[in-house]
Amino acid sequence: MSGSIEAYFLMNFAVDAALIAVVARANGCFRMRRALLAGLIAALYAVLAVRLPRLTHPMVQLALAAPVALAACGDPDPRRWAGMALQLFCGALLLGGAASLLPMPMRAAIPLALIAGLAALYALLRVRRMRAAGWEVTVLLSLRGRLVAFRALIDTGNRLREPISGLPVLIAESSLLDGLLAGAAHGRWVAFGALGGGGMVRCFRPDAVFIRRGNRLMRAPEVWVAAYPGRIPGASRALAPPSFALVRSDA
Repeated sequence: MSGSIEAYFLMNFAVDAALIAVVARANGCFRMRRALLAGLIAALYAVLAVRLPRLTHPMVQLALAAPVALAACGDPDPRRWAGMALQLFCGALLLGGAASLLPMPMRAAIPLALIAGLAALYALLRVRRMRAAGWEVTVLLSLRGRLVAFRALIDTGNRLREPISGLPVLIAESSLLDGLLAGAAHGRWVAFGALGGGGMVRCFRPDAVFIRRGNRLMRAPEVWVAAYPGRIPGASRALAPPSFALVRSDA
């Protein structure tokens, strides 16, 4: 019995680590040590579930996906690992269901079915990530000799404008701008309104704004930048105005 449990643990560890590695790589946060650690957590759960069948409930499995994704991602920000947790949960259900549907004479082909399933899952997640990446840009801001760079989502709903110049506003979490502002009193306070309420944000006009796509660096349309206190709702930490979508790498 002991040997069977050990074999069961090793089999689950191999499959879970492979699934976690696929999801992590598709999300751009793959590290071998983190994938192995997350696979170890999932395999230990699988062995424990043999003794405690109640742990196989789908809600328990979904709850377990959170610490596994956190270990694999290595970033405590839930906007980074929450999506991975759902992908891991769905991927585990997909692989487990596909293997269980194989007729008994074909059970020897389960490893091949798992490999094919992992490859299909990786391709699906990569397509999803590439589509999302089309609306993400790397923004570089320059102000008085200082430079910061961060990723921003082009938000077509961002209609905020600086009231005097009429220029669009790029909204970024203030922590992204610490290296640029460094406590200096740049800019002015601007009022904003939203569905969740309104408030005041500190805005400044950078000396230069660039967008980097691949190896190309392009000048972006002129904008003001709003230093948003706290966290921006959603998965992005910065929201660029729609005009940034007009900047193309082939321009």
